[in-house]
Amino acid sequence: MKRLALVLVALCTGCPDQLGQQCPANAAAVGNFNVTLSLQHSPTECIVNQIDGGPADASLAQDNVPARTATLCAGPNPDGGGPLLYFAVPSHGAPSSDLLDGGTFLFHPPATEAALGTACGCAVSLEEMTAGVFTGYFDGGVFALEPDGGLPYITGLTGTVSDRVTAGGSPCFCKLPCDVQYKLTGKRF
Repeated sequence: MKRLALVLVALCTGCPDQLGQQCPANAAAVGNFNVTLSLQHSPTECIVNQIDGGPADASLAQDNVPARTATLCAGPNPDGGGPLLYFAVPSHGAPSSDLLDGGTFLFHPPATEAALGTACGCAVSLEEMTAGVFTGYFDGGVFALEPDGGLPYITGLTGTVSDRVTAGGSPCFCKLPCDVQYKLTGKRF
């Protein structure tokens, strides 16, 4: 029993380091976060029509997205200035963002092309953007780089994840272009 407990402790303590391995080679892990997404319905939301051309059938978006883990990474910015940030989500890559005023960020990976196996029944292009702000215990309540140029202690993040879906072929069972938008919340662990 004692041996099992030691194995479990060793496995659990290794998890955050494994998440940090998602960072690009030129960046280091700043923190690991539990990330949740909550669907935000909108008039331009992606809807799949019934195959027979009937009324709107169902949203393409997932209402209950399982929580994910993500790693915030920071590295040198080739353009100079503040650090270049990366938001690494396992199996979703690590898009980059400059650190913007007030601790805000805008992660914008390249658009991806999906083959015919989509719910729309046609090839689509997906452009994703993650925008928000970091939260934490900052001196004077204002997000600012530390005197050595490092990041202050970040405890969380809030923002939105927006997906823009456009047609890449026809026929298509979705009214394109359309959008999927989620509220993003992240808490450091």
